[in-house]
Amino acid sequence: MAVAEHLAAYRHRLGLEADQVAHAVGLAVERCRLLEEGTGWPGTRAFRAVLETLQIQGPERKQFAFPGTPLDPLEQQFLTGNSNQVWLHLDHGWTVVAADDAVPAAAVLLPKPGDNFLRWLLCDPDLPGRLLNQEALAAAARHALHTAAVADPDHPALRTLREQFPDDDKAAAPRSRALDRTNWIWRTPEGPYLVWQAISLRPSFRPDVRFLFLQVDEKTSAPSPTRPPQAAAAPARADQSAETWRAGAPVLAGLLLCGHCHQTMTAPSETAAYQCPAGCVSLAAEQATDRVGTVLTARLFTEESVRRLAQAQEMILAAGIDMAHPLPVNARHALHQWRHRMTDTVRRGFATEQIASVTVTPGPARELTVCGATAPTPQPDIALP
Repeated sequence: MAVAEHLAAYRHRLGLEADQVAHAVGLAVERCRLLEEGTGWPGTRAFRAVLETLQIQGPERKQFAFPGTPLDPLEQQFLTGNSNQVWLHLDHGWTVVAADDAVPAAAVLLPKPGDNFLRWLLCDPDLPGRLLNQEALAAAARHALHTAAVADPDHPALRTLREQFPDDDKAAAPRSRALDRTNWIWRTPEGPYLVWQAISLRPSFRPDVRFLFLQVDEKTSAPSPTRPPQAAAAPARADQSAETWRAGAPVLAGLLLCGHCHQTMTAPSETAAYQCPAGCVSLAAEQATDRVGTVLTARLFTEESVRRLAQAQEMILAAGIDMAHPLPVNARHALHQWRHRMTDTVRRGFATEQIASVTVTPGPARELTVCGATAPTPQPDIALP
């Protein structure tokens, strides 16, 4: 039976609720809850106070005498002996107690025994240059720091870290970003690739320790540097939902509506202009494509999306895949590619993916209102004068 289950059994024997135990001990209810769930260790002193409150004495106390003692050889063998993964043995304050001596130091960077794992992940100046997704893992580390500090607010290292990283934005470290099951993408001489998946394990018989196993993910790791580069797949044909569109036709065929009579504007190839069937309005095809491209690139290539694209490009190049064009570094760069580098097929794909319709209002300015394809009902989200 796990330690947490033992504690719950003794509490039930006395007819106490968890909050009653917490109040009797003088602990926050959350600290006792984390202990009984096996997800947080309140520290040796608080744990002993819980044992006293639950009247666990004499021979019964021996099974709870583990706090602060090292794992015996059999326990260590049970946890790591059959593992071919890199592992770190951490105490409840996330200080590294021991580490697998087979860590490939040339490829990755890991904390050493005596280092605090969370401080390393949050503060090491070398990590952002070595770990491609360090920012996402730092968010998970902040969540782990919050949980550990709630369980044991008196822990010196955790208290110092909490002062440095106050929980002023609880949304910054949601439970879904726990370090368990995270992916670690390292920059190596061969390029960035997904090296590990992290698996966090807290032994039920020793809730005061934690093991972090790091396993190579063969499915997503980069190919060997000797593997010949692969040519990038040809871009898929644009959405054919508008049956009249084919390669060589105007990019926005079937997407433009007259703002006066609401009919679909046509674009005979010999005129190179979109026209309302009733003659309400016409617009040069090249001008319409450029103005819509300005809207789409500003919408799609935000600062955050461009940052993610840069990471994706690093992984693509590391896998030996050639790219016809570099990914945009900002919205202005994306608009330049839209105007000068993209084929009509690619531009058509962007347009049909993002646009439900473009309404052209008659008048000297030919105002264009772009309605997004993902809205439940088409709603203008930007207008071009």
